Amino acid sequence: GDPSADGDISGAAAADGGDGDAAAPPPAEATTAAQQPAGEETPPSAAPPPAAAQGPSPSPAPALNPTPSLAYFMLGYESSERPVWSTISDNLLLFAPPQTCPDCPQSTKVRAEESGRYVNAPPAWWCAQRSYMQGLDKLIERFPSVDYYMLVDHDTVVFPPYLKALLRLLEYEVLDGPDDLYMGHGRKLSEEVGRFIMSGGGVLLRGQTLRRLSASGVLADCMKRQQSGLWCWHHLDWVLGECLREINVLPRGHDLFQQYVHKCREFDTCCLPDAVSCHMVRDRLTQAKIVEERTQKFKDSGHLLSASWARPCNDALYVWNSSRESKCSGRRPT
Repeated sequence: GDPSADGDISGAAAADGGDGDAAAPPPAEATTAAQQPAGEETPPSAAPPPAAAQGPSPSPAPALNPTPSLAYFMLGYESSERPVWSTISDNLLLFAPPQTCPDCPQSTKVRAEESGRYVNAPPAWWCAQRSYMQGLDKLIERFPSVDYYMLVDHDTVVFPPYLKALLRLLEYEVLDGPDDLYMGHGRKLSEEVGRFIMSGGGVLLRGQTLRRLSASGVLADCMKRQQSGLWCWHHLDWVLGECLREINVLPRGHDLFQQYVHKCREFDTCCLPDAVSCHMVRDRLTQAKIVEERTQKFKDSGHLLSASWARPCNDALYVWNSSRESKCSGRRPT
């Protein structure tokens, strides 16, 4: 998980309206010829006007591409409630990790430099780390055929209108059919751990990517290494990155996902106005207020979002070593 968040389990409800999902208006009905007033006969010589005079039939308004299907995975506690940004119809799996688990083998290397103070985290925190891939296995079992998976923490705030717009643009304008996707707030702590996406800020996975990880047997192998093998002392989001790397899927950074907004003096400075998800916001009333504000903003300007907004940052331009902000150099005006 997040090596810097205070006490965060990962180590790291807006209404569904106004997010661009509204159905297109029905086509206008064709105008019919005026009816003859009652009691009057049509003269024998009168003929219906030629078809051309009626003009072409109006074309139906183009329908929006349907929003790709989505399932949420929320890492939390037994006491965690459904998030305020989620509706009852959302596909949501709340995963409460076990509070106790076996110790790591004594021969397993502890990554003290990368873990920092989390080396001495409580056993329950480490049990959350070691059970995460098991949770993703449950996610696939529960929602086996969705187009995308969104992985968040209980204190992540998600902005559904922006997320749905992102999914539509990715699916229809950015990604090709066979493309994988593993995207969010990226980080690189060391060459040994490599690049990964921090789970608190939100991890967006293409459905076929996670299913391929499972079908290949790699997910099951990663579960074993995470629970009692070489990765036993690795944080959960490191392990996801390491596991996906084994099927040649690399992380893609994007500034729409922000891990460290609680470190900013002003919320909107880090949680950008068009953000998809931000962490950490623990107070539910605060989450609800922010979601309401962002939903209204989307109604006003969401139609301006484009494929360039949705596209992952170029790896060479993404700031992988930032300890605070998810940033793509040159993407936004300074």
